[in-house]
Amino acid sequence: MAIGIAAPLLMLLGRLIQGFSAGGEVGCATAFLVEYAPSNWRGYFGSFQMVTQAAATLAGSFFGAVLTRTLSPEHLNSWGWRVPFVIGLLIMPVGLYLRLFDEYRRFVEKAQNNELTSRPIRDTATKHWMHVLAGFGLTVFGTIGTYIFLLYLPKHATRVLHMALTDGLISSTVGRSYIWCAVRFSAGCRIGSAAKS
Repeated sequence: MAIGIAAPLLMLLGRLIQGFSAGGEVGCATAFLVEYAPSNWRGYFGSFQMVTQAAATLAGSFFGAVLTRTLSPEHLNSWGWRVPFVIGLLIMPVGLYLRLFDEYRRFVEKAQNNELTSRPIRDTATKHWMHVLAGFGLTVFGTIGTYIFLLYLPKHATRVLHMALTDGLISSTVGRSYIWCAVRFSAGCRIGSAAKS
């Protein structure tokens, strides 16, 4: 039974919850990877956050290409669009497992010795603003690339170039696989040995 306007509203609500939760996890996930990595491989392990994020968007465009090629438009609109969301739920046990890890030992030591700042946002903005700007600069290009390759190019291919949606999604997948996985992963390997602290 159709639920009318409630369907897109529920989808919007779900995407908002997903966006806020994912946005809140990015910094924590990167810190987790870097803190538990060997001291001379922190750049390498830290790069896995962006690499796996890119792999997820690659998987999304790949599933989109497969579904649009194998399902009829009627089946895709009625139930096929739900398949990637169901597959995405498979990562939930991994997230729950990672939360069983203890807090990073250096953080615990600083907390026990009262060495943690009481105003972390202010101190970050005043003492580490160069690092914040550098992180912003590194992240903004990835965000722009995501919107261009994953969202804009498939629509441009279908609406302007009159290509099949499957071809647009395949092109997006190929482009992202080169730019993200190859370039970012190799960058993480190169700077890994330099990030010792």
